[in-house]
Amino acid sequence: MVNLNPDRIARTTIGKQAPSLNEIASTLADAKPTGNVRAKADGEGGVVVYGHKGGFRSLFQKANPQREVAGTQMVARSVQDYVRDKGPQMQERAAKLLEPFYDKEAKAWKSMTNQQVLDIKNKLDTFEENMAPVSKFTEDLRDDRDLTNLFQNNTRLLDELVQVGHKVGGRAENRKAWAGVPAPELGAGMMLAMLDDLNEDSWKDGINNKALDPFTKAGGNDYIIAQNNIILDYKNDKDFDGFLSKYCDLAYNRFFSTQSFSDWNKQYAETHPKVDTPRTPNDMRAPMFISDEEARAELVGFDKATGSEKLQMLKHAFQKHMNAPHGVQPEEPVKVDPHERFGLDNRRPEMTPLQALANGIDRFGSVIMV
Repeated sequence: MVNLNPDRIARTTIGKQAPSLNEIASTLADAKPTGNVRAKADGEGGVVVYGHKGGFRSLFQKANPQREVAGTQMVARSVQDYVRDKGPQMQERAAKLLEPFYDKEAKAWKSMTNQQVLDIKNKLDTFEENMAPVSKFTEDLRDDRDLTNLFQNNTRLLDELVQVGHKVGGRAENRKAWAGVPAPELGAGMMLAMLDDLNEDSWKDGINNKALDPFTKAGGNDYIIAQNNIILDYKNDKDFDGFLSKYCDLAYNRFFSTQSFSDWNKQYAETHPKVDTPRTPNDMRAPMFISDEEARAELVGFDKATGSEKLQMLKHAFQKHMNAPHGVQPEEPVKVDPHERFGLDNRRPEMTPLQALANGIDRFGSVIMV
């Protein structure tokens, strides 16, 4: 039997080969925070993880590097078990939290304090809680549900992602993750969801919603002026279908393009000479590039349709675009940058825009929800 005085030592249950992270954290909560976690064989075929509770006698406690390294190893094992069935984002987060305690050159674990174990557990739980709505959205997205309804039900979440992505700063990991999000598809989905939610009683000055502000600004002054004119016209004539028709025209011109990225980009450079041209098809200023023939067919006769008909055409084209494999190799970015190039991983020929959006949001969410 292992000789660990419970008055002075907080330890896990005897006889377990691999104590869980929950048990280890619960145990070490009673230990001295600055003491190092330790582990040893318990004499009954198991391993006990323990920490000294502190007090006067702990001042004379000798270091025991072998047991301390064993303690870290047991914590690492329990962390890996804890996240095994919790998805790649959670597993990646766990690996990053353990990284400082492993010396790659020496190929050896380092000592870890009892408080650091508790911190790892708390950070993993916080991350899982914060990622839950992101994971639920991308899971539903991959299930190919009604996209308009799905975007409507996740407005607040998507608003947060767009606001953070639009302001993403100097942290390289953040920039790289945002570069992998197909922003035009995200913006189009949000705009169509809001258009679909409009009616004569709840149009709320059009759809000048904060969630779309970054896309509105990215559309340039012409887009902003056109939007303001649409709202002004409706206030004067109260023609709701005309109002919806003009907004659908705006959505079509902003987010739906049948050109290639390079052709669109050249045209953009000519009309915006003082603005840097978008680097990749994921750029927030770019539209979606509709290459699928079935998606394009949904837009035939768009200019002659009523407002409600235009909205249905856009929704159907969007749904088909999102589910059609890209089919062509992504074009070379206009300006080669490691972060923007990373985003093209989500534009592989076999991947659909829907898969690209789900993967991109998963990745971006895992970076910012820490």
